[in-house]
Amino acid sequence: MDKWLSHPTAIKIISLVIGVLLFAVVHFDSERSPSTVAELTASEEYDINVEFTGLGENYALRGMDPATVRVKLRGTRLDLMEAARDTKAVIDLAGIEAGVHDVPVTITKPGTVELTSFTPSNVSVQIEPLVTKSFTVDLKTDGTPAQGYKTGVPVLTPGEVSVTLPEDRMDEVGFVGIVVSIQDADENITEKKSAIVVLNKAGEEITEAVIEPETVEVQIPVSLPSKSVPISFDYTGSAPDGFAVAAVQSEVERITIYGPQEQLDKISTYPSVNVDLSKQAETGELAVTIPLAEGIAAVSPAKVNVSVTYATTETKIIPQVPVTISGLGSGLKAQLSGAGSVDITISGAPNVLASLGVANVELVADLTGLGVGNHAVLLRAELPRFVALSGSGGQVTVAITDGTTEEPATKSGNDEPTSGNGEDGSAGDGTTTPNGNGDSTAPNAEGEGDANGMVDSGGNAADPSEPIADQQAGSEESE
Repeated sequence: MDKWLSHPTAIKIISLVIGVLLFAVVHFDSERSPSTVAELTASEEYDINVEFTGLGENYALRGMDPATVRVKLRGTRLDLMEAARDTKAVIDLAGIEAGVHDVPVTITKPGTVELTSFTPSNVSVQIEPLVTKSFTVDLKTDGTPAQGYKTGVPVLTPGEVSVTLPEDRMDEVGFVGIVVSIQDADENITEKKSAIVVLNKAGEEITEAVIEPETVEVQIPVSLPSKSVPISFDYTGSAPDGFAVAAVQSEVERITIYGPQEQLDKISTYPSVNVDLSKQAETGELAVTIPLAEGIAAVSPAKVNVSVTYATTETKIIPQVPVTISGLGSGLKAQLSGAGSVDITISGAPNVLASLGVANVELVADLTGLGVGNHAVLLRAELPRFVALSGSGGQVTVAITDGTTEEPATKSGNDEPTSGNGEDGSAGDGTTTPNGNGDSTAPNAEGEGDANGMVDSGGNAADPSEPIADQQAGSEESE
């Protein structure tokens, strides 16, 4: 190697390479102008937002003028780009009380750049004391519930919150509460955490308000309109053999019905609910489901308990029950033979039978479809609830005559018809005749009458005629 370096040719080659390198370096440096070299460092101005620290917890910064400062930094372009992000303008408000104050600005910057100037060096701040006030939480609803539904009284928990604001802004508060959508709602609305907002009197949100707590729970009842109406029951079926119903009692007398308002307005008393006594084998309570009436969406309660009390069946004779005529054809007259009253035997619970008499039962001779002649008519007994007829109501013989033919009245004995109402002899609308109890009973309108009175189809009484001959029970009518 030493031999090669000592060779003249090698030395020439090495010299040539070094010369070329030096030429290149000199050539490239000469192309760079003096101004380009100077641009490696520069100065830039930036507008920096003023920040503050140290403000007491009972105060609020209500204003700052100006809110930015202009700073001038010097350094390389790369350093300046980074410094623009990291340079801050800060004012210290520690110990400053309410009022207007001039506070010096402190600039903090990275060490890689130089702060050559900034302006202004002070800013004016307005400090206001904070106040806290309690407000009742209000509720605003947005939209409308589903058709036919309505909202009830909402429940907000808690119902009161505290709001902290600068003293000069507290009077701006116009609403503290929540806004809940009820659009197309058809069931209760429950929101566990609904954010509270504070609005000014123009309806704009006051974002700087501090609210405690920040959320509330809201429950909004959504239901169909309702109405309380009385309820009644119809009883079907039979008590167990040998027993009769002594008493029935529902646990409720009124129910609440739900539905469209126009349907509720049509109902003053709920349609009778059927109770099938054949499903209750002994004294106790019977659960009855209340069916929905037309147009009603729901009822409350949906089921009611009906207390049913049974007692051993007994019988009682009701003597001399007057017979009432009904269904007499147009232009006809009818007359009962005999006394015009019948003894009947009824059955039921002892406590029910004890209070029953002639005034509580009715025997009806239905002449519907019968023409002129003598007829044996089976009697229909109309009895109070939970009372049954033992056997049949019997039958009576009825003479039906043409009401358009005048017939001479035949008087016998001392039985003379008395005009009037059968009580004081004053004029009345028809003729009354004695019944089996010695009481006077006036014929009813619409072709109805009692005892031996002759009744025409218009409900007018005629003079009684001679009693017709008794006929055997079940005999055929004779024309």
